[in-house]
Amino acid sequence: MAPKFIPVWQELGADHWPESPAKIMVPLAKPRGESRLVLLEESKGLKWTTANSNVEVAVVAKDETLHALNSYLVNLSLAKADRESLLGAFQARVTSSLSNGGQLLSVTGRSVGQSSIKAGSTLLNVVVTKAIDYDITFKFLRCLNDDGTMIDATTHKPSEVDGWINQLHWILGSQANIWFVSTDRRTFDIPKQLGFPLKKATINSVKEFADEMDHSADVTVYLVGRYIGDSSSGTTFPNLSSQGDICIVLDDKCKEIPVVKGDDPFILTLAHELVHFVLDRRGQMGKEHHLFDLDKVLLSKKTESTVLSASTLDMLYPPTKN
Repeated sequence: MAPKFIPVWQELGADHWPESPAKIMVPLAKPRGESRLVLLEESKGLKWTTANSNVEVAVVAKDETLHALNSYLVNLSLAKADRESLLGAFQARVTSSLSNGGQLLSVTGRSVGQSSIKAGSTLLNVVVTKAIDYDITFKFLRCLNDDGTMIDATTHKPSEVDGWINQLHWILGSQANIWFVSTDRRTFDIPKQLGFPLKKATINSVKEFADEMDHSADVTVYLVGRYIGDSSSGTTFPNLSSQGDICIVLDDKCKEIPVVKGDDPFILTLAHELVHFVLDRRGQMGKEHHLFDLDKVLLSKKTESTVLSASTLDMLYPPTKN
């Protein structure tokens, strides 16, 4: 059998990347070192090669496995409960692989740019990147009810934001080196009866949505309760403000797009729209970001998951623009 590269990843039931050749992001190493972990299976006695010196690959010894997994998760700034849960799942999966002749590889980025790792006929493409940081503000809509009283339009609360940021660390930080810092989270009032579910036309026509955008942040996310976009539960508005600010509007439940069992559709929709935001900011505005032929990846038009595909990484970090 041909060797297989397998991600040390949240969705452990998926034992391969959805595209061939696969691709991962590896962060440029910090002074203390930072790496991605990859299992190499069906590889007994097999050597691997790297395309250039942009990456350095080393085998993690069996007695160093737990330390490597701990270090990997600590670097992602996850909540303690999430980190402990993932550590248990990872340890079981990696231990099983190693007992069957697999190897746990530590891939470290040494220079920004493209590279690859080859084992036999199997190729794993790599892009080494510096971290990209964005400030994000969350605003929670209050508006008039049918009887004229002010109500919370959304069931979400500002206290949930830290948990969302932790999930984004895992989905976009670990896979794309894109990180978000919450600079503000609060309610905002529109003293009008808006009519639900809200639609794109409402967001574009009610001036308070443009007025409430946080110009000191890179992106403003509005939680509005019930919202329907173009066959979606979320929409990125790149031109709502005359100042060029970008905002995202989200439905509370985000049930429009099917997701892999066990994944949170709200968090996936938030991550989905934030990738649109990043691509818009990186010169991809107006281009098609969705993936119509791929399944079980973020931005898929079939079923979404937390996995970033090679296609999305190539949009974020074009091979000709290292």
